[in-house]
Amino acid sequence: MPRVVILRKLDAGAQAILDEFERRTGLVARDGDEARIFTLEGAGHSIDVTGELDAIDPAWADHVELATQL
Repeated sequence: MPRVVILRKLDAGAQAILDEFERRTGLVARDGDEARIFTLEGAGHSIDVTGELDAIDPAWADHVELATQL
């Protein structure tokens, strides 16, 4: 079963973090004004979402909210 991760944009700094997250993970997102929605299927299940965000920017939580991880 696919997992869904919703990363909500809190400010203008979120864009660069989410762009880099998408580049590093190879995941494709549905992008909206307020959030990006990632579906983790197959190899995507092994992605450590918070670990990737920490590696991109240790202060990621100031710019992006991990709204849902199902």
